[in-house]
Amino acid sequence: MRLINTKTRELESFEGPPPAYAILSHTWGSDEVTFQDYQSNAAATLKSIKIDGCCGQALKDGFGYVWIDTCCIDKSSSAELSEAINSMYAWYHGAAICYVYLSDVPGGRDLGVDDLHFRRSRWFTRGWTLQELLAPSRIAFYDQDWFAIGNELKKRNSEGITVENCLTDLVSAITGIPLPYIDLSRPITRASVAERMSWAAKRKTTRAEDIAYCLLGIFNVNMPLLYGEGKKSFVRLQEEIVKEYDDHTLFFWHDQSAGSNGSCFARQPADFGGFGDVRIVNPNSKYHVKSSHYLTTNKGLLIQLSAIQLESKDYVVRFYCTTDALSDGGYEREKCAAIPLVRIMGEESTFYRPGVVRPYLVSCSLFRSIAPAFMYITKVNPAYPLWQTGLAIQTSFATLLTINEIHPPNWKVNLVMATERDLISGSQVIFLSCTDNNKRNIAVRIEYKYSISHQKAHVLCPVGIRCYLALIPEAKSLMELLLLEAVDRRQEDLDWASCIQTGTSWIAVNLTRVLPPLGPSDVVNGSGADLECGIGLRWCQSKEALMKLRGKGCLSFNLEDRSSR
Repeated sequence: MRLINTKTRELESFEGPPPAYAILSHTWGSDEVTFQDYQSNAAATLKSIKIDGCCGQALKDGFGYVWIDTCCIDKSSSAELSEAINSMYAWYHGAAICYVYLSDVPGGRDLGVDDLHFRRSRWFTRGWTLQELLAPSRIAFYDQDWFAIGNELKKRNSEGITVENCLTDLVSAITGIPLPYIDLSRPITRASVAERMSWAAKRKTTRAEDIAYCLLGIFNVNMPLLYGEGKKSFVRLQEEIVKEYDDHTLFFWHDQSAGSNGSCFARQPADFGGFGDVRIVNPNSKYHVKSSHYLTTNKGLLIQLSAIQLESKDYVVRFYCTTDALSDGGYEREKCAAIPLVRIMGEESTFYRPGVVRPYLVSCSLFRSIAPAFMYITKVNPAYPLWQTGLAIQTSFATLLTINEIHPPNWKVNLVMATERDLISGSQVIFLSCTDNNKRNIAVRIEYKYSISHQKAHVLCPVGIRCYLALIPEAKSLMELLLLEAVDRRQEDLDWASCIQTGTSWIAVNLTRVLPPLGPSDVVNGSGADLECGIGLRWCQSKEALMKLRGKGCLSFNLEDRSSR
């Protein structure tokens, strides 16, 4: 470990335990002094406000040495860089004090009056500074002129009592990290994997690989650095976490990025955003089940889970985690995470997680009679040929209904696709969970059979289409109701009908036309516009008016308010 002597400004190396030292946390600029600068110039000739300010403050505080990453690491040596990054959390934890230099916070401002610059500092948005906030036992913030900002931040005095500080609450509010982890009254090992990931959800790094490498110390894992691997580094990080943790919160994430094809692992920390309250199921709960071992293989994640197949042919598996937000702590109503999966064609126990799938919370009791079984969840989704089914949801549908959930999850809004697995049965059931403008939850059920109208172009022609509606009871979700139907064969909670009443209005399904099957010589419109089926919904003030409209035709899958006409 190299340290800078605060009196001579020279670099000194220590093979054994180093002397007491201060450490600098900052964001990089364009004029940093590097290790190579130290090698080619006399230390006394090097000019840097960061080095001068850090050494000067350390001397005032009685420290003979400081560590600064820009010049204490020889980044031209890949071996030294790898060792430094894997040791960095320990180095910050071992420092006597950490000086946080905020180069974008103007000097001479009273934080109590004007903390806007402090809140907006770039330091709070960078990936590497997360461990630099959490690891040290003492932190002091400084503005661009090296004037102290507030009092020293955190953590505990010599008697182990947390020191009161006005900055702790502010830093907690800025970062979204709960106060006990800021002031060290609770070790970060008490936080779940998902919670720790959520702390990095809004942070960025210059190199794509560093978003994983900067979290090594947060999870106390080590791995070699492979610059050039890009976002694969974050997958490798999760594989290392699997080896060390029995924590299913690692799988509680939602990838909302465009073009995501899904995986058993998240693509980035941002996928954990908003899931900071996810925790492992209470071990004292009667629904707690001790999880079996799991590991990554060439086929993906091998794990033992309870699975239920829905009528829409997708599977829902239970993970042993939940959130405080939707659980009242009572055993009967305790929730657990449920994630839809799709079984891979020809594989009895191999599944993939579609990219658009989000985790749900359902009652643990739904899985009480389902024995766990080993399964594989792939790291890369299979590249199946997709079939155009001819069902499209028009953009005007969104004016009155918002689609929140689709089963099966491998179907897409606007142009619904079917995998080759669906062709085995020649039929499909689709469920949509929607919300109208009055915040009422409405379920839509579409069932049909289809024939192959154009084998080469993967085009299907739906026939015998039937569509139903149902009001979703309050405090229930479509996912829970579908699981209940699959497990207990109960259907009374969803009263499916061709028309339903919502307050003083009526909504009905209108089926008007289905285009004939395409012949082998017909030209296929790649957009799917020529394959639309006439499935529509109508909204009227009375059931009598609704019946008159049902025979007049409608646009495909449109909602239209006729009450004012």
